[in-house]
Amino acid sequence: MEIAPKQTLYIRNLNEKVHPNRMKEVLYTAFSRFGPVLDIICVRSDKLRGQAWIVYEDVSTASAAKAKLQGYSLCDKAITVEFAKNTSDAVLKIKNPKEYRERLRERREEMKKRKQMEDKRILEEGSAAPPAKKARTDESQSNKKQKPRAPTKAPPVSNEPPNKILFAQNLPADITLEKLEELFKNYNGYKEARLVPGHNVAFIEFEDEMLSSHAKAGLHNHPLADGVFLNLSFAKQ
Repeated sequence: MEIAPKQTLYIRNLNEKVHPNRMKEVLYTAFSRFGPVLDIICVRSDKLRGQAWIVYEDVSTASAAKAKLQGYSLCDKAITVEFAKNTSDAVLKIKNPKEYRERLRERREEMKKRKQMEDKRILEEGSAAPPAKKARTDESQSNKKQKPRAPTKAPPVSNEPPNKILFAQNLPADITLEKLEELFKNYNGYKEARLVPGHNVAFIEFEDEMLSSHAKAGLHNHPLADGVFLNLSFAKQ
């Protein structure tokens, strides 16, 4: 089925060896000759390799660029130019702000679900501590003389390769999300912390592996409570 003309062009067969930042510059130089470019989407991921999207202010400009640059040699490869199937964020934000906000909300929800599934996968693969035990409230138990617990530091971290997501174990049963955020938010690149219900573990996400490594080095074996120390490792990939 033929795709109707849009303000957004879909580019295929880009040279995958060129870094996305450099490719954006090359694309801008080529496509801005036809009119103002609102946005260029070009990322390096397994699903999006060799692809990009160019957003113009109007359909006529996009149509002219498509006609002139079809088969154009860009970084030693002949590119394929088509109209995009969907309306781009940049266009939707201008034409229909309400629908744009709804799209962002749905995208956040989808991202949240994917992260929850990934956290569950890591736990099921055995990198998590057992579920936190509930405190016993039996009166006779509470009256027993409690033996002092010797402080124990976290065991050696695993040999997992660097990951932008850290895996926190040995958390107190009463740890809160606010407490975790207070620990990690002062480190550059911190994005979010996610406690796993029913387990004394959490996942802490940073922008990249270098920034998560810095936080890991600074907070591993950090005291959380009397005799309880934070155990940080890289999450399994």
